[in-house]
Amino acid sequence: MIELYHQLPKEFKAIDLHSDLLSYLSASSAHTPFDAGSCCSLKQFCSGGVGRVVLPIFAPTEPCSHQVFEKQLMLVEKLVQKRVQKPDFRLAVENASTFISSSGSIREDTDRFEQLCSHRGVHLVYVSLTWNGENRLGGGVGSAKGLTEHGRDLINVLARHCGAIDLSHASDAHASDILAYTASVKSPLQVIASHSNFRSVTDVPRNLPDVVAEQIVERGGLIGLTLVKPFIGPEKMSFFEHVEYALVRGWERSLALGADFFSPRVFSSSSRNEGEWFFPQWQTPECIAELSQLLKHHFGEELTRGIMCENAQRVLFS
Repeated sequence: MIELYHQLPKEFKAIDLHSDLLSYLSASSAHTPFDAGSCCSLKQFCSGGVGRVVLPIFAPTEPCSHQVFEKQLMLVEKLVQKRVQKPDFRLAVENASTFISSSGSIREDTDRFEQLCSHRGVHLVYVSLTWNGENRLGGGVGSAKGLTEHGRDLINVLARHCGAIDLSHASDAHASDILAYTASVKSPLQVIASHSNFRSVTDVPRNLPDVVAEQIVERGGLIGLTLVKPFIGPEKMSFFEHVEYALVRGWERSLALGADFFSPRVFSSSSRNEGEWFFPQWQTPECIAELSQLLKHHFGEELTRGIMCENAQRVLFS
């Protein structure tokens, strides 16, 4: 079994529900987890006081995406073999296209996925069925497609291998269908949004509409607030408007951190400039220590501990 399951120290340490270190490592054999250019290096996490990080296995939906799951899983195993375990890593999947092919037998893909998980002792914190666009399972951001029959079948399989299903990259129709289906079959999967803010504060498709956020909260799930600039708003302090919006609605016990740090230089294929993805001084996990202090100043220590650690610990890691 992959030994990634250390307990957090008793002193306060932040939990980040989403960081793209694995994608950075898989982009080049020359990349290492110590590279500052990753914008999510081990030193940067430790400097920011982050004690636990969820590393999603990721690939965009393309013809060979389904070959990525095992390759990135091997990268994690190398980290463990080298005893590189600070912070404590957990695994997730961002886009199930990393193990579900674009055509062919879904059953064969899910059987292979289950065999890999069982053989290597892998338990995923969460799985997102889609990313941007759409795949055989449903619609992601930018799509109007809902949950497909294949998507429903996969949800039943995932209950054996992960703790939660992630709606951060789901289309509104897809998110609604997942919420309805998991409720109808009484799925043990928790429902979360690992790295999303609130659309009523900053109106972009990647942020959660209230109807989805409300159901996540009602089910005792998590909303991991992200530090990606377009999802925060026009200025750095807009981040705290998202926190305030949740507090007014009594959602504080569902708030967590899903910063989504990545290297824009390596991964940004859009027309955005590198500086458009993150605010200055909020570009790497080193800022988490400052963010914790700002949250404490604005909202008090209890809420800060909830967002930074305790809510995620209670919902996903207890």
